[in-house]
Amino acid sequence: MVSPNGRIPVFTDSANSLNILHQGGYTRTTRWLDNRYLFVADIIEKNVIEISHIAGTQNPADGFTKPLEREAFRTFLNLLGMTSRTKPQPQLPGET
Repeated sequence: MVSPNGRIPVFTDSANSLNILHQGGYTRTTRWLDNRYLFVADIIEKNVIEISHIAGTQNPADGFTKPLEREAFRTFLNLLGMTSRTKPQPQLPGET
């Protein structure tokens, strides 16, 4: 999906990564980063992508990176479009 301005939208729930990218340089706390890991800053500067913040509860990537409680797992499935919001939710294993 490309945004109307022609850039690819990328979302993160990491305030630290957004701060590093928007500062545009090294600080005392980020000097350990190797230049090759700052390629994202380069492609932002070249207007290839745009980075935006997304709440952790709305970030579908969280479901792939950590265990989720039952309700958070249902939300994760909905974010992926794997369940219908108009039909009753399927029972998960272990539910009665």
